Amino acid sequence: MKLKNLFKRRRARAADDPLLLPPPTPRVSAETAPPPPKRRDATSDASKTAAKDDAFRDLVGRADAFRDERRWEEARACYAEALQRHPLHGGYWVQLGHMLKELDRGAEAEIAYRNAFALGQTDDDTREHLMFVARRNGVQDFAVLDKIRMYWARGETGRPLDAPPCDEDIRILTRFMCGPRQPDERALRDLMVNCASLDEVCATIASSDDFRAVNRSLLRMIHETKAATSQGRNS
Repeated sequence: MKLKNLFKRRRARAADDPLLLPPPTPRVSAETAPPPPKRRDATSDASKTAAKDDAFRDLVGRADAFRDERRWEEARACYAEALQRHPLHGGYWVQLGHMLKELDRGAEAEIAYRNAFALGQTDDDTREHLMFVARRNGVQDFAVLDKIRMYWARGETGRPLDAPPCDEDIRILTRFMCGPRQPDERALRDLMVNCASLDEVCATIASSDDFRAVNRSLLRMIHETKAATSQGRNS
């Protein structure tokens, strides 16, 4: 009852502001519902779209030229700007990682390589670069990389939440589950080190102190509702 009353109060407060009302649930059947998006399809589409984007091609062309001249910072800036346009293009996350490694920005380089790995760049060369910077950052366990390789090797037959996490995935999930506060670089990297899927990221965030602090009232109401339901069944 408390949960029901909570939603009633929220709807009452939202009466004058339709933006606060939850969107209507579309009525679809299992036959008419579209299939969930696949990470493999998304990365493939990103590569095709990027190839037709003149601004993207100009940025990576300049980045490649700066890289060949060993002008690491200029190359890094161009690769980073290109990835803002097409963040699912895994190959250029590898290049960004290379530039960050040359600039001795090890934590950022590791995140870039892990993004590339999560987006399907799981070849031995990318793995070697990732493990090199990760070891320098104190990481010793690389079991997550094997799980991500298996995800891409098996043809992506699981659920969308089985997809490996990129850094932006983690930021979105953190914002959704814990409010506007974002993980710092260390927390972000730790989640990528220890979580092979979006599902594991959600479970880890849900067990965190930040999640419990932000959602204390909701968790208390859920606990009380469950206790009342259990008591009603036993009476």
